[in-house]
Amino acid sequence: MTICIAAKHLVEEKQVKLITGMQTWQEATLVADVGKQAQVPILLFAAAAITPSLTQFRWPSLLQMATNSSAEMNCIAAIVQSFNGRRVIAIYEDDVSGSESGMLALLSEALQSVGSEIEHLVLLPPSSSLSDPKEFVHDAIAELLSKQSRVFIVLKSSLPLATHLFKEAKKIGLMGQESAWIISDTVSSLLDSVDTSLISSMEGALGIKTYYSEETGAFLHFKVQFREIFWSENMQEDNLEPGIHALRAYDSITAISRTLKALGNC
Repeated sequence: MTICIAAKHLVEEKQVKLITGMQTWQEATLVADVGKQAQVPILLFAAAAITPSLTQFRWPSLLQMATNSSAEMNCIAAIVQSFNGRRVIAIYEDDVSGSESGMLALLSEALQSVGSEIEHLVLLPPSSSLSDPKEFVHDAIAELLSKQSRVFIVLKSSLPLATHLFKEAKKIGLMGQESAWIISDTVSSLLDSVDTSLISSMEGALGIKTYYSEETGAFLHFKVQFREIFWSENMQEDNLEPGIHALRAYDSITAISRTLKALGNC
């Protein structure tokens, strides 16, 4: 079932009042077209790196709940500057449509502002399209041994491809003291649920991650509920800590529930 058909089913058959949870801008715009026709709000967990012009007029019901990509790229550039890195290697797993490469443009602009540039781009196809992801990643990473730069920025990657990426990089000696690895929020936000073997292969990498206070009463209440429910449904899992995606899902549903109650709809 395509995402458009699924959205139409939710609107027409299930009579939903709001749709939430899309992780990519491409998915969100497809669902937003459905939502616009049915006048159903769409709450998006990810934002486009470069938001298309006239977005608020084309999709007036589309709401974004995500980290500012421009601010994140400026942060990465500041880290590169602290390394005195003049050239960097960017690693990017594209999506099926190739629609989100705006992050590369933002990174390039941020790097130029601190006197750095992208020496080489490793553009990886979607993990799902590769018959042997491990071998493909190995070949792509092995080529980096001939490059001058030893500052690597993993701008975007799925967890399966990131797992191969860091394990292969460690095998060929690119995770040593002479190398600097920076991972964006799209990767670091997935690390709450990975096993120790991946974490050990990433030792020394710096990650950008969305900050949220873990000391507030609201978060601690959510954490207790999450751990109890998650453990009851996933007893084989060792890591019971909620990540940013779980927190955003909780916040979005809480906000929706309060809004509906205020409007007298439930």
